[in-house]
Amino acid sequence: MSQLQVNFIFHSGVKRHLLSNVRLSGSWNAAGLYSAQWTEVPMAAVHDETGCGAFTASVSFAASQIGIIFQW
Repeated sequence: MSQLQVNFIFHSGVKRHLLSNVRLSGSWNAAGLYSAQWTEVPMAAVHDETGCGAFTASVSFAASQIGIIFQW
């Protein structure tokens, strides 16, 4: 099954380190299919172009899910 990778970035807008253990939750399962039972993935801490804290995570979705509306 073909997979599509989506990169998520959360920009905190804050230069001080305030958050840890940030997680992305969404309406997909481990196979990248829509699911009513939400999945969590850890987000990695980075700094954005303004020097503020940001967090990134990548999720692979099944290509068969194109057109499906996911929530996160």
